[in-house]
Amino acid sequence: MSSNALNPTKTVASVCPYCGVGCGMLLETDGKKILKVSGDKNHPTNFGRLCTKGQTSAQALRDSGRMEAAFVRPDRTAQSVQTPMGDAIKTTAKRLKAILDEHGPDALSFYVSGQMSIESQYLVNKLAKG
Repeated sequence: MSSNALNPTKTVASVCPYCGVGCGMLLETDGKKILKVSGDKNHPTNFGRLCTKGQTSAQALRDSGRMEAAFVRPDRTAQSVQTPMGDAIKTTAKRLKAILDEHGPDALSFYVSGQMSIESQYLVNKLAKG
């Protein structure tokens, strides 16, 4: 753990969020954002080595540019409205079920890629299998 009086930092062991290999990473954080990412030399999967995505993930983890709340459109022509996560999940499930009931299983498809995080891939695979 490194520290300075104004911004104490700590290092947290984690796993790379990309392809699914499970490379060990060390995240240096000030408690609010990721400052630096490095490979974990003690991790048996990668022994400190990281691919380009892993090496440059600090920026994506710090400044993802992604939405941090759920949004739902009441209908296709309406503006998105910030919605509690539970309500957004229920609305999405209801709408997907309506499409499935009306048009059958071939009406739904999902794109899964190594560009997605492990968590995103896991969730879409669980949804597709369900």
